[in-house]
Amino acid sequence: MMQSLIELDECHLYQLPPFRGVERFIATTPETRDICNNPFTVGTTYTSNLRRATAKTLSALKLAKRDLGEERNAVVQHVLRGALNFGVLGALADAFGWERHSGGFFSSQRAYGGKDGWHITEANYQKPILVSDADWFIADVVATGVSLEHVLLRLIHKSQKKGKPVRRITFFTIGSARAEQLIALADARCRKAFPDHYLGARVIYFEGIFGVKNEGDEHPALRIVQLGTDLLRWPALLAPEFLKSQSDDPSYAILNCVIGDAGSRAYDRRAYKDELAHYWSEVLVLASQGVTYKEYLRERFPVDPRLKQEIPGEWGDPVWLRELATKQIARAHSM
Repeated sequence: MMQSLIELDECHLYQLPPFRGVERFIATTPETRDICNNPFTVGTTYTSNLRRATAKTLSALKLAKRDLGEERNAVVQHVLRGALNFGVLGALADAFGWERHSGGFFSSQRAYGGKDGWHITEANYQKPILVSDADWFIADVVATGVSLEHVLLRLIHKSQKKGKPVRRITFFTIGSARAEQLIALADARCRKAFPDHYLGARVIYFEGIFGVKNEGDEHPALRIVQLGTDLLRWPALLAPEFLKSQSDDPSYAILNCVIGDAGSRAYDRRAYKDELAHYWSEVLVLASQGVTYKEYLRERFPVDPRLKQEIPGEWGDPVWLRELATKQIARAHSM
């Protein structure tokens, strides 16, 4: 059950029932709706929007009387490179005027090993900041969560070894339910490691808790999907504002992933635009095989309210989907 908690500065914060003692929220903002709907929001525009959304959400959490800790004890632990996109260090300054908070950094790159699944391939760079009674702020895009799990367990181990107790964890994500599972794991370990100091954890999802299709999953049946990577609009738990926004443009609801490659989207436009053009080229192939927009919409987003209404006649013509895909390919190549 999603309960409206507070609205502030175009940020609507919803509260969900806790997961294994971890607080859960969904935040929706104009900036994150644009990021999750419009794949042509890239580079510094993308990262600036995400920082603004994070700052707005921090302010909303404070207004909702959630304990965010003290400025000097606040540490933003960066999981490289995804965490840099959220700009949490700057967002804390934007929201509260903080200047004395710190930032630690951990590299953690994953790769898919076939039958062995996802695994860490590089995790050599470590620059942790450990303080007593630390309030950790962490952000990352989470699909399988392999990188996040690796960093969380290292952080807790190092904090325990150095005698630097953790007080609270606040985690921001555009991601799947794997995020709350991993934060719950970290929460349980912190409760055991720091019983006299630790107070709890929270997860804030931007726009919704998105789905991920993994090897062996029968549902949903998608013709175009990257296993363990694409964050799906369905099945998912979405903020009402995000659900409504799917009607703003016909391309939104049939995107393969709500975020794309979060790293290249910010830092490698050439690679990102090639991936975006490739996806729409695959859609173009489907349209050439006779798939209509209506059919493809039912596959990717069957809960779309428009499917319950009288839909435009052209949605039943594969030519219309072909023209939409052709337009998106041209936009990608022009980036």
